[in-house]
Formats: sequence, C-alpha cells, structure tokens
Amino acid sequence: MSHYRVAILTVSDTASLDPTHDKSGPTVKEILLATRPKTHFEITKTGIVADDEPTIKDWVRSVANSNDCDLILTTGGTGFGEKDRTPEAISSLIERPAPGLVHLLLSSSLKHTPFAALSRPVAGTVGKTLVVTLPGSPKAVRENLAALLTVVGHALDLIRGGSGAAVHKDLASQDGTLTATSPSKVDAPTQVHGTTGHPVHVRHSSNEPIKVTQNPGYTGPAHHVHTHHDRAHGHHHQPPKPRTSHLSNDPSLPVSSRHRVSQYPMVPFADAVATVLRNCKVLDTVIRKVDNTLPGHVLAEDVFAPQNVPFTRTTNVDGYALRSEQGPGTYKVVTPATRLLSQQLDADTVMRVNTGAPIPVGTNAVIMVEDTKLASTRDDGDGNVEEELVTTLAAVRPDENVRQPGSDVMKGEKVCELGEVLGSGGGEIGSLAFVGRREAKVFRKPRVAILSTGNELTDIQSTVRAETNTAEQWTGIWDTNRPSLRAALEGLGYEVVDLGIVPDTVDAHVQAVKRGLDAADVLVTTGGSSMGATDLLKPVIERHLHGTIHFGRVAIKPGKPTTFATVPVSTSGTNATPSESGPPASPLSPTDKVVNKPIFALPGNPASALVMFWMFVVPALRRLGGYPRERCTLPHVKVFLTEDLPLDPRPEFHRITAWTKIVRFIAHETGKIHFGQPVDLSIDVGLTSLPGKAPVIVNEIIATSVFDPKARLTDRKLTIKKILAPLSRNQLGTAPVRCIGLNYKDHAAEAKVPLPNHPNLFYKPPLTIIGHNRPIVIPKVAQPVELHLPDYEVELVIVLKKKARDVPESEALDYVLGYTVGNDVSFRHHQFAVTQWGFSKSFDKTTPLGPCIVSASAIDPSNLRVKTVLNGEVRQDGTTANMVFDVKKLISQLSQGTTLCPGTVIYTGTPGGVGVFANPKVYLKDGDEVRVWVENIGTLVNPVVEEGRPEFKAKL
Repeated sequence: MSHYRVAILTVSDTASLDPTHDKSGPTVKEILLATRPKTHFEITKTGIVADDEPTIKDWVRSVANSNDCDLILTTGGTGFGEKDRTPEAISSLIERPAPGLVHLLLSSSLKHTPFAALSRPVAGTVGKTLVVTLPGSPKAVRENLAALLTVVGHALDLIRGGSGAAVHKDLASQDGTLTATSPSKVDAPTQVHGTTGHPVHVRHSSNEPIKVTQNPGYTGPAHHVHTHHDRAHGHHHQPPKPRTSHLSNDPSLPVSSRHRVSQYPMVPFADAVATVLRNCKVLDTVIRKVDNTLPGHVLAEDVFAPQNVPFTRTTNVDGYALRSEQGPGTYKVVTPATRLLSQQLDADTVMRVNTGAPIPVGTNAVIMVEDTKLASTRDDGDGNVEEELVTTLAAVRPDENVRQPGSDVMKGEKVCELGEVLGSGGGEIGSLAFVGRREAKVFRKPRVAILSTGNELTDIQSTVRAETNTAEQWTGIWDTNRPSLRAALEGLGYEVVDLGIVPDTVDAHVQAVKRGLDAADVLVTTGGSSMGATDLLKPVIERHLHGTIHFGRVAIKPGKPTTFATVPVSTSGTNATPSESGPPASPLSPTDKVVNKPIFALPGNPASALVMFWMFVVPALRRLGGYPRERCTLPHVKVFLTEDLPLDPRPEFHRITAWTKIVRFIAHETGKIHFGQPVDLSIDVGLTSLPGKAPVIVNEIIATSVFDPKARLTDRKLTIKKILAPLSRNQLGTAPVRCIGLNYKDHAAEAKVPLPNHPNLFYKPPLTIIGHNRPIVIPKVAQPVELHLPDYEVELVIVLKKKARDVPESEALDYVLGYTVGNDVSFRHHQFAVTQWGFSKSFDKTTPLGPCIVSASAIDPSNLRVKTVLNGEVRQDGTTANMVFDVKKLISQLSQGTTLCPGTVIYTGTPGGVGVFANPKVYLKDGDEVRVWVENIGTLVNPVVEEGRPEFKAKL
C-alpha cells in the first residue's frame, strides 16, 4: 500500500471567519480517505485562509519547506473573481510546472460544464512537494479529484526519486492496453496523456472496467492511469510495490554510488525554526516541591492565594504598636512574650513589635523606633535588662506603618499563572512560598542524550593520548563538541545522558541512537550529518529507525548541514514504526502510546555545533518544557557594527559582545566613575546596592557614555561603591526632560477626568534629576508638606539612542536605547493652583532616575508591572498595559514635526494610587523612604528630606 502525506488548504474569506462554512476542504479529505486500503493518504495538515495572496503563499511555502508533506491540495480562489488570487500565489512558488495535470483537471471539468473554462488551475512542484489547485465547489472538487487520483500516485513516486520502471514495464507487457476501475466513489472521466499531449477521455462508473487505448497512429511507449481492480472481477493485477522516499545515501552500496550533491532542499532559517517548534510537543506535567530545584520549570497551573497575606494586621517597621489617639508621651512597654495579642492594651501601655509581626487587638498604628527614646529599664529576673518605659516623640495617624489583611495578596488573587517560567532570580519561587504553596504542578523538563560520531575522535578523559598528530602516529583528535554541549545543557539546568563517541558503523549508530531515544526525550548528535562516506546519521534515521527527516540542510552560516528529524518511539521504548517487511519488532502493549522524539544532528565543526545548539536545540528544549511559543527562541538584538563585515547571502551568525543592563557607578577599587553590567543579571541592582547589603560585582563596560556604539563588555570585575544616575549632567545637557500626564486609565479615573485624546506633554529641567539613593529635597517653597502635598509617581522612562523626527509607530522602538525607572515627584498645591504643571514639577533635586538602563532588546515595554512602596507600604501597583498611549505611540506622536535628540528622556506617566487621591491623603515628608519599581528593570530608592531642617545638610 502506497503512503502519501497530504495537506489541504481551503481559500475562502467566509470560511476563514467561520470554519463551518468550509464544505470543500472536508470533501477533499473524505475522498482521499475513501481510497483506503488501496492507497493510504495521510492528512498531515489542514488550514483555512482568506483570499489574500501573501497569506496563501506563506501557508503553502511553509508546508512545502517543512519536508513532511508530499502533496498540497488547495480548494477555492481559482476563478476570475476580483479576489480569486490562488493561481497567482501558487505560481510564484512553482519550481517545475505540471501543465499536463492542469490539462487533466480542465478536461475532466469541461465534460460536465462549459463554465469550467473559467477555472484557472495551477500544478507543479515546490521542492519535493506537489501542489495542485482545485475549484471551490464540492461538486467540482469531486470531478477534479476523480481525474487527479488516477495519476497522482505515480507522480508522487517520481517526485520522491522513484524510476517508474515497474509501471512502464507492466504497461508495455499489456501491449498498450490497461484495464482499471476508478479509485473514486463517483462517476468521473478518466484521461490518459501520450507524448502528443492529446488526452483520450473515457466515461466510466466505479464498478465498470474501462479500456484505455492510445491515439491512432501513435507508436511510442504505452502510457497509463493508476487504478485498482475490484477483486470480484477475478482478473486483478498486483499494484507496483511502494517506493521509499529516502533522500539519504544507502550505506550498503559502494562509496562511489553516494550522492555528490545533497538531495535535501535548502530550508530557510525561519522555516526551519518553525518546523522544529511545530514538531516538538510539550511534555507531561509533574508535581514538584517548591524549592531550589524548581527554577527553569514552567508552571502548568494558575496559582491562587488560599488566604489573605498578611492574614491579619501587621507592622511594616520596627517600633511600638499603640492607639493613634494616645499622642506623644511616656508609656509602659510590653512584648508578645509578656502579653497576648488578643488582650486589649491599657491606655498607658504600648507593645514592642518587629517588622512583619501582628499588632495586638485595639491598636491601630505603629510608631517607628526612631521616633521614640528610652525612658527607663528594668531587670526581667533572669539577669537581662528590659525596656520599662519609652517616650514617644511624635503623633501618628491611624493605620500609619500598619499593613492591612490582604494588602500584599488578597484571598483568591492569582499569584502566578499557567505558562509562567520560574526563573532563578527567586521572585517566582518566593511568590509561591509567600502564599503557602509547598508543591506546584509544572511541565516536565526534557532529558537530553548527547553523542559524538567519528572514528577519528578521542575522548579527552580517555587514557589514549593524541599529543603527536603526525601522519605516521595519528591517534585522533579531541572530541570538543560533546563536553561543550554537556556543559551548556547542564548550565541551563537540563539532565544529560552522555552516550560517548560512536564509531562510524551502521550498527553502532543504530544501537547508540536507540539507547538515546530510550533514555531521553531529545537526542543531540554532532558530526555525521554532511556528505562524507561515513556520515551515517541520515540513513540510519530514515532506513533503520523509520524516522522522518524534516530538514537536512538549512540556509544558514555556519551550520548548513544541520539536520532535524523525529523518530516514533513507544512509551515502553520500542521503535514504533513498522519495518518495510512488517510490524514493529516488539508488539506494543495496550497501555503504550507512540511519541515522536526529536533528533538534532549538528555539524561536526565545533563553532557550527555550538551556534546551531542555541539556534535550534534550545528553542526545542524550551518548547518541550512548556515555554510559551513566543519565548522559545532567543531574543533578536539590533546592534551597531564597529567595522565592515563581509556577509554571505545566507543568514550569518557572529559572536558579539553587547550589554543588556548598564549601571553608571563609582567603583570601590578605583574611586572613579565606571560603566558596568552586573555579573548576576537577575539581581535587582537598586535593592542589592543599598547599605548593609552584599557588594554588587559588575563586569566593566569600556564606554564613554551609555550611548557609545563601541561600548565593549569586558571580564574585568569591579565592585559598586555608589550608583549614579545613568545619565550624567553633560549627557542630559540643557534639553528638557519630557513627561506625560494622565497616561494611565486608572489614574485618569481616580482623578475623575476623561481620557486624553492626545498625550499631555510637560517638561522638567535637567537639574531636577537625581540618582539612586540620593535624597528628594522638598524646598522651602513647598512647605509645610501637609499643605503642599508632595506626591510620588512611579514611571517607566524611555531613553532614546538616536535622532528621531516624524517617526511612524511601526519603527518607534528602533529609536530606543533602553528603559529605566523614574519618580515624577509632584507638589499638588502648586500643580492644582494653575493649568500649567511645569512649576510644580520643576524643583531642583526632586526627580529620581535609575538605578540602571536595560537594553530595549531585552525588554517588552507593553506589559510591565510598576509599583511604589512608601515606608514599606505598597501605594501604587499597576501595569504599563493600562497606558492610554503606549511607548510606540508616545515616540511617534512626540516626534511629529519635532526633533528628539539622542539622549532624550521621556517619563511615560503613572498608574492609579497617587497620594493626593487617597483617603486620607498621603504626602511625602522628612524621613520617608520611597521605592519605585518597574518589572525587569529594578528598584529606585530615595529618602525624603525637607530643606531648612537642622539635620538637612547632614542628610545631603
């Protein structure tokens, strides 16, 4: 029985919107499946697209280049209607036209209606795939297929590389006469082409034998149709044996008979990646403990908080719990060890509490320990001196320094979601533990088997040495690929099965590959994938393991011979594909299921092998492990070339050095200003660089500024002493900082104003900018603070890298150097007094910026969480997805008719939760600490000081 893989594409605007309107695609499938058991048409892919020429072309090209389809049948869009563009889409792809098939289709339809003359069928090959267009009506589809199926099997065998000799010999022995019945279930014309090109039409039904003779006077060889006799006739003949579609060399033949040119089509890089991801199915799920072994896994469930966090009211500072109405005075001190939390405190008593601890019943505030002084002590009886009396020095507001139940996470709130990658930075693991999860359901990480091939290879750990590689004393070369791949895989957290070096024999290859597929989810090999006489991987996969080679060459440099295949394996480890002579060697049990395990045959060249590992193997491993498809491939980064680079016509890969997170700082080692990138990119630079934390180590970046196109990341290690604003005064120059107001929907809602139709642009002078951990100075003109209401505003900040003018939205992100964090501190009394906001937002040293810049290539600004924490209490918690004008729109609109220079800084607006709209109002005051945070960038921390206070200069 012949076996052919078929893809069916329906072209229809209507069906693309509602697939239930597709009648022709199901008709094609029904007719093809009805040919069994004589012919096995396997429907490997179906699709529905609109009448759009590029879309049709992309679909057909992708399927044809996947190398796992023999025949593509399209239906619809072949007429003279204005939107009928299927012939144009397909014709541009055809490499070898098949005018005879076109003639066959038209002739069969014209027997039924003269309107068939208005059809415009196209047929031909795209690579090793035959593509044929069919009309859009089910009736016409049946008429065309009845004719096409008489010849298409033989055509597909020839395209695969068969000779057709057996069929021609069979016909010649019958003296040019062939008796057949139609494989279709409907009455249909049959036609045969001789070399004259004139068809002979014979009308027949599915149960009537037909006799086909050649044109009178024709003396050439007999031609034929492919059909099968009904056994009831008693005179059936054996159909030709199926021919293999193997493109690989046959190792059993002499070396001289091998292919001199690869038979595998050159697949575009993007199509090859798509093929890999399409054929790598996500693995099963497992339950794992929430511990240090979980990073690198992908969540297979949504995680919701089972209860409020905190569960009860707690303190966010070290201090004393009391009632806000108690006021300044001297009080007795108790502790949770000496007084139950459920007991009311007396009016003359306070309870000492530590950060995060619950506060006792009846109290509603916590005064910071810094706002108290010790009045007296006592002996606790065990020789320890305890606080007896403390004096509070300030009044506190209700709920001051108190975290309410659920203020961090509310019961039922989603904490982590299905498909979230659990990183090694600790945030996701901490979130799971924070809500009490001890276990989590995740997708299983794939286990990887690796091997190298080649008689010339020597294991570096073996006792055989190869120091003398002369012609007379050759002992081999070191196997570098396997150790380097193992190091890369284990560094990424994957379990590796090392199969060693495999000799260049078919049997050794077969046994090693089987062991690898039994022991692992993916097999990665190096060497043996090119055109050498002992390059055996492709023939072993195709001829011995009955796998499918999806591509054997890629249009890429380096790595052209990279091969990707899948081999069917049962869950018990048995190769599940029948051999040419029968079923699998070991019968499958009822509980077994068959999975197609991927094999990557990488080139033997070490540089090529490692590059192809990152380009193909890593995306496959991510997909198998449950990564969202869009996160499987590595990010694309646009870089400035510092020198001319001659390029190959193929996509070409070169090693580069580029920073993704840049910090401007003063180094402990030199006392000078440097640029650097944290050695651990996962850390929050702003938090880890605070006093009392472990030192932050960076790799120095040699650069004149963050805009230096020749910036070079080095291995030199430096320690951060002090983080500076990412842009110096000189780089900020005199150009104003651009800011956008009311750019978050929830902020506009809390302000009770309509959403703006255009960005609300205002400016800040450069002298307002301060760096990380520098004090926000509330000037005398904005005091007292309870009247002027100094306020916080967390913002994502854009930094442009090149001059921009009249930029379209589609190109806006190309102008972005990176993103950082900002705090647009605002003085509401002055802001609300006039319509222009400039004065209220322009005081010196009131606009924090930092602590680092993250490269635009490493971040997606469209959906980042942003947060403000004031004195340990979350005040703002939003997302950039809630912006009115996103980053692309802002850059585009601000550049219309206006030149934005390199170094332009744009504060993009703040989410809801600002202090002025809180109840009661919240404002910044001397001694406060403000932390503003943007996801994937970090935390910008700044204390608050009031100008004119006695300790003001000391705090500066």
